[in-house]
Amino acid sequence: MGIDFEKLKEYLESEEGRKETKDFFWKWNYDSELGAERIYRMINHLSDEDLEKWMDKFVEWEKKYEEMWYKRGVETSSLFFNSLYGFIRKNGVDVSDRYSDDYLFLSASDEWRGYTFKLYQGQGCFYKIEKNNKQIF
Repeated sequence: MGIDFEKLKEYLESEEGRKETKDFFWKWNYDSELGAERIYRMINHLSDEDLEKWMDKFVEWEKKYEEMWYKRGVETSSLFFNSLYGFIRKNGVDVSDRYSDDYLFLSASDEWRGYTFKLYQGQGCFYKIEKNNKQIF
């Protein structure tokens, strides 16, 4: 049985559907902001040396997490990664202009304390993290 798009459209255009949709996106945005604030409290005070150790551990953990889900047929990133990326987008410097001619499908590129986070979007999306122009994730 497939999705009845007419019923879905009718619901989304109803008062209840509009309210639920608005509430959903408000909560999603709130959760993203809360996650970015937690990341800020966790890593913003670290020295460059401690940040590098923390980031190395995080990248290894994230690789294992994504691999675990990939083996189950799911391509995803952790909520923790999404919160970190939200923090970088909010607190980093947008450097997309620097890479705009070099890469197809580059959607965003932000730098923070020597790390560059890149988001690529096409038929899917993926992230890259670089430190000193060397890809670490």
